[in-house]
Amino acid sequence: MFSVKYRLVMVEYFIKNKGGVNKKIYMQKIINKTIEIIVLINFLFVASVANLSNIVSPYKNFFLHIILF
Repeated sequence: MFSVKYRLVMVEYFIKNKGGVNKKIYMQKIINKTIEIIVLINFLFVASVANLSNIVSPYKNFFLHIILF
């Protein structure tokens, strides 16, 4: 979660100090990366929960398929 907070701080810094088209492109890249990190964290959490539960294990691949696609 540290990296997500760090990126949000960088976005705030960039908004204050820069402007124009470059700002929008830069913000979009940071937002995309932040979303990727959040999705990865959620994926890892769900995968670990699925591994812990024997009841879920037959359906684990099905759930992971839904999450990924």
